[in-house]
Amino acid sequence: MSAAFTSEKVVTKPRKAKRCTWCEEVCEVGVPRVNWAGYGEDFWHAVTHTECAAAVHRFYANNESKSWDDGWPEDPCKRGKTWRESHEPKDVEMCDASKRPRRECGCPDCGTCLADIGEEGQP
Repeated sequence: MSAAFTSEKVVTKPRKAKRCTWCEEVCEVGVPRVNWAGYGEDFWHAVTHTECAAAVHRFYANNESKSWDDGWPEDPCKRGKTWRESHEPKDVEMCDASKRPRRECGCPDCGTCLADIGEEGQP
């Protein structure tokens, strides 16, 4: 999806059920959802739950994807969660400063960041 033009519209009382592009669960009739549309190289559209729309924004804000041009993850995410929140193991230690997994945080404040540790486990 390209960001040349992107539109989000909250539909408060939809009359038809649609499948959420983000989590692939059904967006029920009468439950608010977000309709997306955009144009870059091609026209695109998507439908998401309101909580999935918030996850989309977190996905890009947390640099899980470099830009809108990279598109959405190919694997469906859990409802209301980003790809990382949906697929990261639960026992991953998080960096206190960046709130990201230590192996990816790249945070200068994190003295024990796993991004600084080589494949053999040595700094």
